Amino acid sequence: MRASNVYHRQVCEWARELGLLYVEEYMVGPYSADIYLPELFLVVEIDGPYHALSKRRDTERDAYLAEHGLRVLRIRVGVPKEDVLRRLGEYVGGMAWRLRVARL
Repeated sequence: MRASNVYHRQVCEWARELGLLYVEEYMVGPYSADIYLPELFLVVEIDGPYHALSKRRDTERDAYLAEHGLRVLRIRVGVPKEDVLRRLGEYVGGMAWRLRVARL
């Protein structure tokens, strides 16, 4: 299994545990987002080693997504999984909590 797949699966499990909707390989215009959390307007991109060669494309993609009201969180493969979950939690912050309260 590719390292990026392990991170991808971990993010999806995290979203599921929080009760968040998520869509894998979601198309936004000409771009495919690794994971899209529609309730948070958040795209999570898992960056493998090939992303070092495509920084310009990533910058263009991030700008396009931002123009369409989406935030992008990039996670580099190689970061310890615990740090990924901590970073996601910090990034999302109280958004998921506010969403849960709104659902009540």
